[in-house]
Amino acid sequence: MDPKLYRGAMGDKEKMRGEEKPELVPQISWSSRLFPWINWSNGRDTESSKQKMRGKENEDNDDDVLNLMRCINDQQLELPFTSNKNTILHVAAQFGNQKYVKIILEKSPLPSLLRCLNIDDETPLHIAAREGHLDIVIALIECAKRLDHEEVESGGGAAMEMLRAQNKDNDTALHMAVRNPRNLDVVKWLTKEDPEFTHPPNNAQETPLYLAAERQHSDMVSMILKNCTSPAYSGPKGQTALHAAATSGWQSESTKLLLEQKPGLIKETDEYGCIPLHYAALHDNKDKVKLMLEKDTSVAYITTGKEGDEKTALHIAAAHGNVDIMEKLLLCCPDCWEMVNSKGQNVLHIALDTEQVEVIEYILKKPWIICLINQKDIEGNTPLHLVAPISRGDMGKLWAKLWVECSGDHEARNNKNETPSDIHEKVRILTLTAYDMFSHGMHRTYHNVEKHTF
Repeated sequence: MDPKLYRGAMGDKEKMRGEEKPELVPQISWSSRLFPWINWSNGRDTESSKQKMRGKENEDNDDDVLNLMRCINDQQLELPFTSNKNTILHVAAQFGNQKYVKIILEKSPLPSLLRCLNIDDETPLHIAAREGHLDIVIALIECAKRLDHEEVESGGGAAMEMLRAQNKDNDTALHMAVRNPRNLDVVKWLTKEDPEFTHPPNNAQETPLYLAAERQHSDMVSMILKNCTSPAYSGPKGQTALHAAATSGWQSESTKLLLEQKPGLIKETDEYGCIPLHYAALHDNKDKVKLMLEKDTSVAYITTGKEGDEKTALHIAAAHGNVDIMEKLLLCCPDCWEMVNSKGQNVLHIALDTEQVEVIEYILKKPWIICLINQKDIEGNTPLHLVAPISRGDMGKLWAKLWVECSGDHEARNNKNETPSDIHEKVRILTLTAYDMFSHGMHRTYHNVEKHTF
């Protein structure tokens, strides 16, 4: 590797120590204050120094170009140039050196040069797209299109091949561009140049649309949906771009765009049997829940598809204390409280089981509490069976309300033939026994200490 050629390809991004070109600043000495004419002399010397420095920079630039031209003439452009097998074009694309890229593409416009792969199977376009160097992305694509025009009789295809090329992770240039929020113009150019390509998932099962939605890059989501005729939208674990948008962050624009352009995604399930609404309810994303319910209220009644763990969005919100989500769900679907999970538990069972105080207080204010209080799950337990053992803290206060004020059946029997009263009495006796044992233990300890002390 020629160090001068490498530094030339990097352009102004990095200089070797000792090659820094600091700006010359006139120094004002005590004598210049006494003799003003000295300032004129200093200024003239400074200007002369700057002119010399500019001349030196031009000489350096000329040397860079001469080194590059020597490489072109020796037909070394396609040879691996660095330890990662980058060519000179890879390096220039990485550091945004438009001058080098322009010279290379003008003096040696070869399809094979555009297809050269580094150690990660990346083309120069991959690297330029990742770094967000739009001018270089355009230059590479335009060069490939010119070559296609010149080689039309032999089939061409350099531009299409470059745009669709995948690296060792199966990322295309678009995959790499969407990861950086500053690359909107690059995304726009890439999608307009090849609108019919679906951009299949990479090795991690991520499509560009999924990556953009996951990162809440709503402007990129919009650009892909606008410019691509049939973009792939899948993601890892059977998820879609809408799953990613519903899960990540608080911005709702990506969710809105996907619901408008791909409304069918709203009922797509992942490998856990969850639809996007389930994730929005889990993560307390109120605006996204609202958007989905406005699009299709039926999703509120869809349960997770995992066998033995079926539950609705309302159940998920209740289990995680997301009262605002429950309010939005019940506002759009006022009867969704009737549904039970795979254990036969209603929303009150779930709130008591997970000890969500705010959710229980919310349910206590609803008129349909009387319909839930005596409902049995598959084990025959009513909500009173679950609340009977609880008597501590805030839950203890709620126990009194549920036990006394809700007209619950204290003598309803579960599958073990136990009533809520039985469970409550058993817990009371165990508590007293434990307290008695603790008290006697403390007394014996104190007595032993007293005997050995005095």
